[in-house]
Amino acid sequence: MKQNLNLKQTQQLNLSPQLKHAIKLLQCSNLEFDLEVGRILAENPLLELEENNHEIIETPSSNNDKIEETSQHSDEEYTDWEWSDTPSHQATFDDDYDPMLNVAAPISLRASLLAQLAEYQLSQRDLAIMTLLIEELDDQGYLSTSLEDIAENLPLDLMIDEEELAANLTLLQQFEPVGVGARNLQESLLVQIKALEQNGVSMLAQFIVKEHFDCLGDGQFHKLKKILSLPDAKITEALNLICSLNPYPAFGLDTEQTHYISPDVLVKKYNGSWHAQVNTKNMPNIKLNQVYAQAVACSETKTELSGTLQEAQWLLKSIEQRFDTIQKVAEQIVNRQQAFFEEGELSMKPLTLKEIATELNIHESTVSRACTQKYLLCSKGLFELKYFFSQKVHHNNADSSDDISNMAIKARLKEIIANEDPNHPFSDNKLAELLESEQISIARRTVTKYREAMHIKSARERKIS
Repeated sequence: MKQNLNLKQTQQLNLSPQLKHAIKLLQCSNLEFDLEVGRILAENPLLELEENNHEIIETPSSNNDKIEETSQHSDEEYTDWEWSDTPSHQATFDDDYDPMLNVAAPISLRASLLAQLAEYQLSQRDLAIMTLLIEELDDQGYLSTSLEDIAENLPLDLMIDEEELAANLTLLQQFEPVGVGARNLQESLLVQIKALEQNGVSMLAQFIVKEHFDCLGDGQFHKLKKILSLPDAKITEALNLICSLNPYPAFGLDTEQTHYISPDVLVKKYNGSWHAQVNTKNMPNIKLNQVYAQAVACSETKTELSGTLQEAQWLLKSIEQRFDTIQKVAEQIVNRQQAFFEEGELSMKPLTLKEIATELNIHESTVSRACTQKYLLCSKGLFELKYFFSQKVHHNNADSSDDISNMAIKARLKEIIANEDPNHPFSDNKLAELLESEQISIARRTVTKYREAMHIKSARERKIS
């Protein structure tokens, strides 16, 4: 054997324990943050928590709920939003009787998928990735977040890329209910067809969904028959198979559980403009035990408590950085979306993570972590901070230099469809033409994409028979 000595120069990103901890706390939701702080308090004797003498503002997580603000002191002060669903009459039962024991426990989508996951012999890493993907599914069973965004929001030290996520997603799409884990309706239908017995009908149905999905969305069956040049009976049989598939994979499973969220940011109008303020009621009143800290600092010999004191100081700094970053990001969002808080979705402006990152001189991933699972409460409702980011669509009006966001286009589409004649609903082609007349130029397939993302049926399905 021959031994050689080779020199190789490489670049590697090494994160300090302090930075890793700060990143972890920033990306935590309020509940996760409270649990993490509680864990550290239990382990670090130099930290102590003083209980706050106020209640945390909590609101249901659904944007459909109406939120009303009441003020006891001044119009310029925040007060608690009160929620009450207590019935005027409550029945009383014997202490040994629990009526909930007679109610069947609902089966949630996530519980069902996690139970199936337990049957697989996977590595700890793959189990963690699969659990992550299951948690990312929306109430319809779709993976509405792109793999790119999921990978970007993960801790840097995990080094999980899109390919690894995609491999695990392929496995998830083999779970029940069939079609779960798809990224859109087309993919869900393809997964469902592949799970069926493969014959001439199913193969034709698969080809139609894969290659001519746009014809299905617009109900252009005559055009489809012309393209395929097949007997009407065969095409009709394939279309009937497609219509028998489930467009909502999670249908029948319990996904409408009520979750209560403590908003991270409160938005209120001052002197004619909207301003963001971090909800201070979420800040833990945590501090160093000065007696113990002083004793450790003054000790002439290094002890285990010396490292404990340093960890405590890191934690306090990380907590301060977490709320400071959320405050700065929220301020930028609210400043750029003043029209939304005044007028609603139709006035939503295009906004990207890069714009906020550039303004604050921080990395895009930091902005993403500060927005994920962080919620903003305003007069329009409760929204995740990520809701305020949308892509730019160029305006066709030569007299206007403004661009419009895809969120505003979706809101306009919803408005047009809500006001259409139910006996003669607009096709996607017609919707594209109506938007074009308002100097909003998007392709018909983009209209279809936006409509499906809002779970609005096609013109044929909306028509009153």
